[in-house]
Amino acid sequence: MIVALIHWRIKPDAASEKAFLEHWNERNRIAEGSGLIGEFLTQALPEGAFEHANWDIAGPGDHISYFTVGLWRDLESFKRAVSPYIEDEHDFEQPGRRRAVFEPVEWRVGEAALPDKNSPRAR
Repeated sequence: MIVALIHWRIKPDAASEKAFLEHWNERNRIAEGSGLIGEFLTQALPEGAFEHANWDIAGPGDHISYFTVGLWRDLESFKRAVSPYIEDEHDFEQPGRRRAVFEPVEWRVGEAALPDKNSPRAR
């Protein structure tokens, strides 16, 4: 299993944010998802929401940060699924989309489960 993290840096205006969300939900699809465990488009909670947060993960800059967090069966599945999108650039983005891939070393499994279907707008 691998965990993929993609940092989307969106231009800070309502039109760019709307265009990005439409892109992520409608156009940035996983065509072959047999290796996908789950993928989540996320935003950091506001400062102070979790009093122990001490990492400004979005970093400085004139942008709105979104993060795709993906759980994949293996690195090859992730590569096959995202390779069509690696080099694409969009008017709604600030340059320099960031990506990192992690391999779990140890893990715990709780009683809660991943959602059993896509969010309403995601395809």
